[in-house]
Amino acid sequence: GPGRCLPWAPPHAWRSTVGALPGRSPRRSFAAGSPCASSAASAVWGASGKTLQVVDCHAGGEPARVVVGGVPPVPGRTMFEKREYMMQHMDHYRRLLLLEPRGYPCQNANFILPPTHPDASFGYVIAEQNAIYPAMSGHNTICVATALLETGMVPMQEPVTEFTLEAPAGLIGVSARCAGGKAVEVTLRSATSFCRARDMDVTVEVPELGKVTLDVAYGGMHYAIVFADSVGVILEPSRGREICRIGEMIKTAAREQHPVQHPE
Repeated sequence: GPGRCLPWAPPHAWRSTVGALPGRSPRRSFAAGSPCASSAASAVWGASGKTLQVVDCHAGGEPARVVVGGVPPVPGRTMFEKREYMMQHMDHYRRLLLLEPRGYPCQNANFILPPTHPDASFGYVIAEQNAIYPAMSGHNTICVATALLETGMVPMQEPVTEFTLEAPAGLIGVSARCAGGKAVEVTLRSATSFCRARDMDVTVEVPELGKVTLDVAYGGMHYAIVFADSVGVILEPSRGREICRIGEMIKTAAREQHPVQHPE
């Protein structure tokens, strides 16, 4: 489905934005030198009052904070190299945006950067909790595309706008159905996905469940894929807590007992 964000307003108006529309999140401007700034950010920026200009979005309820301004140049010849640099030298930005008091456990960040590939309109680096910087994320990319379109950073053409983004995993094709100045629906052509024979029909030992058979596939990140009925899970909203708990146990077991690495 489409991402959701508030209509565009110039950066100087962001400080005064308060609250959010139903089902949407507000634009924000975070000052690292403010009284509630994290110690990590303050140590880097001091009381300079520098700001990050962000647009808060969600895609089907999955949140993403899209940083459209305020990030200094990031070294790197490719978006993957820029990701590596941000992981090693700029993680204070992720912590500033994702940890309390500004963030919360489900929040994600996307840093909009100039592209390194001539076919891309923009590049972006994705940052998640626990210092994870995935090479590609579907819901984050939907939110990035929505924010770029609805802020006018990518010119919107109705009924369909097509453009290319550069993720650390490679070029991502975007086709957005647009109406009334909004991105109504976003379709992605993602990075190359694959599943190797040695990563199929893998058996891992999971607490409470015993032996679980799964496949590990790559689509910008590695995913452990399990048939729900094989572990007694019913995919209904009312079972959300159980799904999350069992999913985390399976993911941890797969990571520890069948570690994988991208061939490149």
